[in-house]
Amino acid sequence: MLANIPTKVESYRDGSGVCPAPILKGTYEHFELKSIMVIGPMFGLVGERRTPDMDEYVGGGGCLGTHPVQGQVREEQLLVTLPPEFFTGQAPKGQALKQQDQGWTWTFTPVP
Repeated sequence: MLANIPTKVESYRDGSGVCPAPILKGTYEHFELKSIMVIGPMFGLVGERRTPDMDEYVGGGGCLGTHPVQGQVREEQLLVTLPPEFFTGQAPKGQALKQQDQGWTWTFTPVP
């Protein structure tokens, strides 16, 4: 079973690294699982990424004021390869699987 646990976002920042962080006007969800495809020792996870409406600072040498950015929902896919001990029952209970993808760290922890 893969549970959907809400995304915890900390220390988000402006893409330029100069201006303050955007002001989110809702909840950011990096990945809400919608379906799973089993492909041998891998899982294809299909989900949604939801970005809320936000006010983003205008860059260009001053970060003066903000402009609105409309939120969006888009489909995302993630391929997860599990180590053999997950399939043979040799993994210790509660052992987390960590995978890195595009600067993000995904953590999967088996639950009874």
